[in-house]
Amino acid sequence: QAFRSESAGVRSMLGLTNATGVSVTESSFETRDGVTLGVRIYAPTGSDEEEAVASVVFFHGGGMVLGLLPEFDIELSQLAQRANVKVFSLEYRLAPAWKYPTQAHDANDGFEAIMRKAEHFGIDKTRVFLQGSSAGCVLAVRVAQSTSIPLRGVMLGFPAVDWTLTGFSFYRNLGVFLSTRAMLWFSAAAFGLDQGANEARLSASPLFDSDEELRKLPNVFVYAGALDPLASDATRFVDRVNALDHTARAALLMEPDAGHYYVEFHPFFREERERFFIAANEFIQTMLA
Repeated sequence: QAFRSESAGVRSMLGLTNATGVSVTESSFETRDGVTLGVRIYAPTGSDEEEAVASVVFFHGGGMVLGLLPEFDIELSQLAQRANVKVFSLEYRLAPAWKYPTQAHDANDGFEAIMRKAEHFGIDKTRVFLQGSSAGCVLAVRVAQSTSIPLRGVMLGFPAVDWTLTGFSFYRNLGVFLSTRAMLWFSAAAFGLDQGANEARLSASPLFDSDEELRKLPNVFVYAGALDPLASDATRFVDRVNALDHTARAALLMEPDAGHYYVEFHPFFREERERFFIAANEFIQTMLA
């Protein structure tokens, strides 16, 4: 709670606001075990909402421990406006009360629930993207690998795709907005410290998936900061996808002077933030062409 309060205070102090011309509404879905979770929907309103070119289903970051849907309003409203897409941000249960793979189950349940109500939400199921941020990238990848929906692409920001924490940047970079100490804490909270924890960490690490599992992914756009402790997660994941005998490819936007989650803190990273939105829009438009 203290982290959330501080984060909200920083955003207010810096004058960060939602994009104009975007409506924000709420809905919900039910998980396989009967729990009701939220959906936050961002839709461009500058023209008829039915003219949105595609839909993006988003899974927030926070180490699977932190994160409330409204905390991501700035980034997601900007994406909706800049790319003319509808964005559906899905809630999932958090650790330590709920250990992984509950988060992956909730993500799959939420995505499938949204797709079942595609007509109600104005979703064209042939024009759907997934997006994850940090730990949410694990959930985006797992949904992409399990769904029968023909996804157009997956966007992975500051990906935490190696929960064994073996990347060289984890030990080299002190971290901006994310420290190695915080990652260790997130890992303990999300997976526990018992005998089965290491197996759970590996199951939540798409970097180490089999080639067969990685071939289930559509084209991927990865964005990250070189000062992030997770920077090598991004580069290694892109290299693994591109090494496959597979039609889908992975593209990487690596900002040399940015750290973790620079998209949200745009007064410090205005140019980097702008390059992200340009690249994300180009990726969406190219995948739709």
